Amino acid sequence: VGQLFNTYILFEGKDHILLMDQHAAHERVLFEDITRKVEKGEKLTQQIIPNNIKLSPSDYSLLMDNGNTFSDIGFEFDEFGDNTICLRGVPIFLHRVQDSHLLLDILEEIDKRVDLNKVNSIKEMIIKIACKKAIKANKKLRPQEIDALVESLIACDYPYTCPHGRPILVKLTKYEFEKQFKRIQ
Repeated sequence: VGQLFNTYILFEGKDHILLMDQHAAHERVLFEDITRKVEKGEKLTQQIIPNNIKLSPSDYSLLMDNGNTFSDIGFEFDEFGDNTICLRGVPIFLHRVQDSHLLLDILEEIDKRVDLNKVNSIKEMIIKIACKKAIKANKKLRPQEIDALVESLIACDYPYTCPHGRPILVKLTKYEFEKQFKRIQ
């Protein structure tokens, strides 16, 4: 039917409507796409002009302690001294080259108390990337973008929740509407 509040995609069935959260749906699509590529060992890195980035001591330590995990998802960097790295490569997701801001966003999101080697670190990183790069709420989508999102979601292995566990679709029946409008008891 269209987009509601620039956040939900509205579908009408015979006796119900479905509301799809565009952010949660896109998160799922990105999560499964990136996960598939990592599991297949596909190259996810785009070489960039080397970029020196000064990090906080805690972010620098987190990055150095978990370099393999960051490398597995497509970041390439070297130590440059004094809490600085030289970023040489960034991930490519859905055929789009990312930038150094993705690395900074991930570092900001990761709880510093979490030992990435003790949890499913790759999965946690992919969830954070998917969340950061997914279409946001309050974003007007063109009909072609809605169609592409729906097709991508249908192709997912688990199209019911985002990687965090939030539902992607909510179903409201005609009966529930009629009850709200006091057409039935």
